[in-house]
Amino acid sequence: MKKILTFLKHKEDLLYIAALFVIISAFFVHAEDAFEVTSEPMEMSEAISFSDRTDEIVQELKMDGITSITEISIQFGTYEKTNQGTLHIHLFENERSIAKWQLDTAELADNAYHEFSLAEPLEIQKKSSYFIYLSDDFKGDNAVALWTSSQPKGMCYHNGIPLNKTSVCYQLSYIDAKLRKKVLMIALIIFLVITALLALSINEVLVMGTIFVTLGCVYMWLCPLYMAPDEEHHFFRAFEISCGDLISPQVLGNNGGNMLPSALGGSSTSDTIDWDDTECFVFSNVSLYAPVSYLPQATGIKIARFFTDSASTIFYAGKWGNFLVNAFLCLSALYLMPFCKRILFMVMTFPMAMQEMISLAPDGFTISLSLALTAYIFHVSYSRRDRIQKREIAVITALCMTVSLCKVVYIVLALLVFMIPEHKIGTGKKGLILKFSIFGVSVILNLIWLKISSGYLIEFTPGVDSPKQVQYVLSHIGDFYGIVLRTLIEKGDFFLTDDVRQPYGRIVHRDHTECMDRIPDPFCI
Repeated sequence: MKKILTFLKHKEDLLYIAALFVIISAFFVHAEDAFEVTSEPMEMSEAISFSDRTDEIVQELKMDGITSITEISIQFGTYEKTNQGTLHIHLFENERSIAKWQLDTAELADNAYHEFSLAEPLEIQKKSSYFIYLSDDFKGDNAVALWTSSQPKGMCYHNGIPLNKTSVCYQLSYIDAKLRKKVLMIALIIFLVITALLALSINEVLVMGTIFVTLGCVYMWLCPLYMAPDEEHHFFRAFEISCGDLISPQVLGNNGGNMLPSALGGSSTSDTIDWDDTECFVFSNVSLYAPVSYLPQATGIKIARFFTDSASTIFYAGKWGNFLVNAFLCLSALYLMPFCKRILFMVMTFPMAMQEMISLAPDGFTISLSLALTAYIFHVSYSRRDRIQKREIAVITALCMTVSLCKVVYIVLALLVFMIPEHKIGTGKKGLILKFSIFGVSVILNLIWLKISSGYLIEFTPGVDSPKQVQYVLSHIGDFYGIVLRTLIEKGDFFLTDDVRQPYGRIVHRDHTECMDRIPDPFCI
């Protein structure tokens, strides 16, 4: 009781708990769509045509296990023609119309699903029946058709006549109530555990470490295969490294790639790896990464290959190998950092950082290494010991060398060695020689891999000349700076809200008009 009373006096802890509550609440309000699931598309068999304005099609909707729906998608066919007239769609609950849409048939795409969204999620009543009613007001042959499936999901009626063992191809988007409840329970547990840890005056590193590991497990659970950008290519690269191919062979010209089991890419009907069934996979965009970037993933994959031939299991083993190493580096950084631990914790728990750390992408490992290197240098710089130990110099050197190989731009972190006080690492020439040696070795390794990886640099977009783009930027720094500022001002919302998997944005030039997504040579200015 005394501890609780003492805890209540610490306003900082109360604010911390209040902020945590607001963040969790905001997540559930903002990420409501994260729990939306769409049913699998149905297999097409035959098409039903609207041949006359009197044609009517009624489809019963099966809601097994669904508590609320947000959208209905129906697959149409147009026979590659432009249609006329208006399509009328009604959603019925028993005999009551609860939603209706009108669609210009000229907007229909051939053999594609068209979405009909509900203004508000529809709560499904267990004792009610739901039907979708479709009719066309154009008189004559309009070439509009509905695709049907021989795997029926509810009765289908064409002009009142039941079509046995046939239903319209439709999909339902709905809120996964079970998933939402599980995430809510996890969030509640995290909130209560953190509150208890703070109330009991537990070390904040333990609190932050608990949050980080829990968040990582939640991300691992919620993020499906291939959710991270280019994760399939990262899988190929990590797998070839686990087989001993540290440098990707050049295939189909200068493309980086390798002969790997077909099951890795999903082209095989079986998930089991068969080394007699291989194909050439091309992944030049990730062949640029040094093999050390995939060390955690490749280690997890290598261990899993001793126990299983399942491609999906091996995929997850690589993800877990990456996360465990990243968690160790991040927790070590939290423990070693002499100050600003909460800022460090905030950086490592950014959503994008967490997503990368639980994926097969090497960026999570790069971020973790960078945080660990920064924390370790500050640790030795502010320790009470008068002199830095040889073991600590070896650790700093190893971290600088590894970070320099992960990505070219991260070489600047090796400059942190010059922040170590002279009296700890050596005064005069001795200290400078040691610092320049650590930095120099890192730069040399960086340049060596840069030379190797340059062999995989190819133009992915026709008409784009990367060397000329770089040349233009270097020779017109002022203009390029203006382009960047105008782009951020006028298109900042795109970079903040658009799908991160979209590879190109639009840049804005002097007259405030937009350049095309694929920027022509050398720049759109």
